[in-house]
Amino acid sequence: GKYNNGTTDVPDYNVKLSNGQLRYDVRLDELRLDLQLGETVEARVPPSKRWMQGIVKGRVSGNPTQHGYIIEILGRDPPQTRASAANVRRHFPVGDKVDAY
Repeated sequence: GKYNNGTTDVPDYNVKLSNGQLRYDVRLDELRLDLQLGETVEARVPPSKRWMQGIVKGRVSGNPTQHGYIIEILGRDPPQTRASAANVRRHFPVGDKVDAY
């Protein structure tokens, strides 16, 4: 990566997406791997504005970044819902092992 106009110590990256599109000057905190089936997450789904714990059950289509994920919201009836990638984040329950680098 390169450094952000020489003004910070945070590198930017040029990223090639799976569809061939390029994104320039992407910060590391803006990147994440696709969420995996069975992964514990939090999702914000209408009409609620709060984050609710759930589990990834699938992808809406081949490209979850554009079309989102199928999430099973714990304690909700009906439990399964669709959520855009922007409204789903990883969740690490208390006691889970987390590797950091």
